[in-house]
Amino acid sequence: MPLISRPAAGQIVSSAWGTLVADAVVMRFTTAAQRASQLTAPVVGQLTELDNRPGVLQYWSGSAWVDTAPFVQMAQTLVTTDAGGHGGITFPTPFATATYWGGTAIGPASVPTPFAFMIETLSATSVVFRTYNNNAPYVSSSINVAWLASGTRPAPA
Repeated sequence: MPLISRPAAGQIVSSAWGTLVADAVVMRFTTAAQRASQLTAPVVGQLTELDNRPGVLQYWSGSAWVDTAPFVQMAQTLVTTDAGGHGGITFPTPFATATYWGGTAIGPASVPTPFAFMIETLSATSVVFRTYNNNAPYVSSSINVAWLASGTRPAPA
């Protein structure tokens, strides 16, 4: 792409310079519907932001608008396992789609190590796992779990 000189103060902006700037900035729209009606041929990698999703940048993948960063939640939760060693956590804010969950057992000192989690189901609203200690289910016990989950951001309310 050739270098296009920056216009001087008071100069009328040429369409080539205006197009170059429009292609290089984050375009802002009120809603996804407005974006679809006004930006009918997005370019792969083009960035936009919607007023009803402030602070969330999206890029055009070639077939869909995708968030540039995942939605991440983390916390410490007291979990009580059942007789089979199963436990679960409900996310404070549901994801549109959850893609990752990881956790580690933390205190009290009575929690034995090594400790492991096997995810059984991961959904937009929760994770269900089975807990293990020394390759055996950790049953009918309470443990503090420090966890992190990521996924796609929920749609605006």
